[in-house]
Amino acid sequence: MLNAGSACSFIVNAYRFLKPKPTVGRSTMNQEKEIGTKQQVDDSGTVSGSRRKLLASIGLAGTALVAGSLWNAANVQGKRVTEAVYGAEEEGCCWPKVTIAELRSLSTAPAEFYEVTDPGQEGVFRFDPADVSTADDTGLVIVSATGARFKRIFHGAFNVKWFGAKGDNASDDTQSIQAAVNAAQNRGAVVYFPSSDFYLISSPIQIDSSKRGIRLIGDDYNRRVYSSVIRPHASVTASAPLEAIFKFTDTEVGNQFEFSNLDISGDNKTKYGIYSKKIAHSLFRRISIKGTTLAALAIGYGWCNDVETCEISYNRGDGIQLVDGEVNVFNVVNTKIFTNEGIGIYLSRKALGVRINGCNIEGNKVCGVFARNSIMPFDLSDNYFENNGSVGYSFTNPQRLVKAQIIINGTVAAATVGNTQPVSSVRIVNNFASLRDADCLVACYSAKLGLEIGNNSISRSSDFQSLHAAKNRDEQDRNGSMGQQSEDIRERHRLRRNVRFAGEFANRGLGCSHDTPS
Repeated sequence: MLNAGSACSFIVNAYRFLKPKPTVGRSTMNQEKEIGTKQQVDDSGTVSGSRRKLLASIGLAGTALVAGSLWNAANVQGKRVTEAVYGAEEEGCCWPKVTIAELRSLSTAPAEFYEVTDPGQEGVFRFDPADVSTADDTGLVIVSATGARFKRIFHGAFNVKWFGAKGDNASDDTQSIQAAVNAAQNRGAVVYFPSSDFYLISSPIQIDSSKRGIRLIGDDYNRRVYSSVIRPHASVTASAPLEAIFKFTDTEVGNQFEFSNLDISGDNKTKYGIYSKKIAHSLFRRISIKGTTLAALAIGYGWCNDVETCEISYNRGDGIQLVDGEVNVFNVVNTKIFTNEGIGIYLSRKALGVRINGCNIEGNKVCGVFARNSIMPFDLSDNYFENNGSVGYSFTNPQRLVKAQIIINGTVAAATVGNTQPVSSVRIVNNFASLRDADCLVACYSAKLGLEIGNNSISRSSDFQSLHAAKNRDEQDRNGSMGQQSEDIRERHRLRRNVRFAGEFANRGLGCSHDTPS
């Protein structure tokens, strides 16, 4: 039987454990992120700081018993009840400290609380005598040899390290990350990848589209040292690549997912970074995807998806690609898409509302943006284009190599020029483009219901050479005829390079001969 003295000793020290401890080198998320309450996530992902919540978890009867015992114990020891409950600074913890392996092998009658001490998996677990069926997932539930269930006491994000992920650039973390994702989808929770070395996987992390949406978040992306990086394990080869780092099951439209502050690296042996053929109301924010072979981000049928402040670079295929069905309300904002060997943004499917604003689209070898068929409206504004189209896009029907920053076509067939599915309500304004390797800013083969192309600033290296030569020829008249001559050169170049139409396929009187300036 629990007497007053023992009750005081147990509770005083027990709740002392949940006091936040000072740590060194806390991660960005741990410093700044509060998840739902005033509690903080510590370096292991364990939420600390509210002993009152743990008292509440014991229940009213347990609290009453403890409070009664503590009142008497506090009087005996000369302490206030508050101090007796919440502990003094010098007091330690008294419940059993165990590893997960020791807790699993437990064969004696269990205590109510255990403190797990495995690095990265630290936390307090409570015995639940009423549960006889929940499976052991390492992170939230541990099952002993006798079938006792011990459940982690926490609030907030699901730390992948709780589930056994090492993030040490050596271990295969696939099963641990998958277990964290599965557990989070049962609750619609957050999966947290703390800063570490690399998390390595040997098969795609499967996300069940039919279950609740989750957030997958890290501490930061694209840092040189210790960010939240997921990449293929050494056992994956280029001849047998991963299908994707994260792959949705696509059994139905997945809703309300978020990927943020993650660095996804395909190491040129992964087809896709993130792949979903059916997704809606989802956000891709502050993620870096590189080293994929087909497309960094591939999404399909759905609506209201946003790509915001991401970096998509150094992929052997496309940057962003629409892969299935009709995509409605798709926004790419403030994103860097550069040095990809394919197309920067490949809009290969029908779409109702595509907006690309404030992006840096640079060095994509085939072209910067390719709108292939039936997009309405289509807005490209306030972007920076440079050196896209150095290789160009090869049409086969008719045979034609097109080198442009932006290509607008109107057919379902990938390499056929046509106007059966024209792009509508097109607005390409206020962009800056350096054309160096491309022939024009826009190669438009099919458009209807409005085509606005204007206020785009265009430059080529030849322009600067011409201006420099003119300046040398007329050094004496720097502020007079030179100014007019420079303006004339810029104006002629703007008219020549801003847009080129393919007259044989243009709609509603927009056409002119293929090489005629408009």
